[in-house]
Amino acid sequence: MENTHDPRHFYGATRAILIPSLFLESFGLKAREALVNSIPVLASDRGALPETLGSAGFTFPIPSRYTPTTLEVPTAEEINPWIDTIERLWDDPAFEANAREKAWSESLRWDPVAIAKRYHEHFESIVHRR
Repeated sequence: MENTHDPRHFYGATRAILIPSLFLESFGLKAREALVNSIPVLASDRGALPETLGSAGFTFPIPSRYTPTTLEVPTAEEINPWIDTIERLWDDPAFEANAREKAWSESLRWDPVAIAKRYHEHFESIVHRR
């Protein structure tokens, strides 16, 4: 696909996103973008990726020996859960539809209006405690 300024063009053709990050991610913007576009995410359990995904997506442990500077290739046993999930998303339309619905539903947690409301309610509760 050619370079595009509108991510909806490539997200529209995407059935799943893999984020096997070796970093301690602070949030996971690509994961959030995928959720907003109803795309199932398969991610490592590093940093805040599990929190970003919430009850949507799939997280997999990556052994601690893998770091951003590691040149070692993962074993088949280590990548099999990723492959099994990808195959199930491709082969089981109901499973994929459920994963897409969960992605969309979970993305609503990160809606700016909803976040602003939660902050407002929190700070209001502090003010009223005094």
